[in-house]
Amino acid sequence: MGQYAVTILIAAVLVIFIIYQQLRTRPITSRQLVVLPLILAGLGIVNISHQPPASAAADTALAASVITGVLFGVARGITTKIWWSEGVMMRKGTGITLALWIVGIGLRLVIGLIARRNGVAVSVTTGEIPLFLGITLAAQNLLIWLHAQDLPVSSGELAQ
Repeated sequence: MGQYAVTILIAAVLVIFIIYQQLRTRPITSRQLVVLPLILAGLGIVNISHQPPASAAADTALAASVITGVLFGVARGITTKIWWSEGVMMRKGTGITLALWIVGIGLRLVIGLIARRNGVAVSVTTGEIPLFLGITLAAQNLLIWLHAQDLPVSSGELAQ
């Protein structure tokens, strides 16, 4: 577990930073929507490739983590407010966005604990955390992007 302590620490700091950023009013850029999710998913895949899932329990845990990431990412994408301000598309997460982050991360932790109790290697239960984060952010950002495409350029109102 010691070798994954750095992964856990970095993930915790990164999650706090990501949530903080999402609760601030910020412009939407294609770079921010794509780069971080790709980097995180890539790191998770690299971590898992060092010791791939080797049992049905490991495969199930990984699938549950991916599904959780997608579902909560989509839900957070729906709760993110999007609007035009002075010609710039803006975004800001809500209290519901924050609650969905907390519940989603809690479920991910439960998945990891159950998997560990069923003999799944730490490389899968902990090493895939960046993959979970990348997938959940990608799902959220896809919804934000799709929602932004539907908002008329002249609109100054918040998108719900």
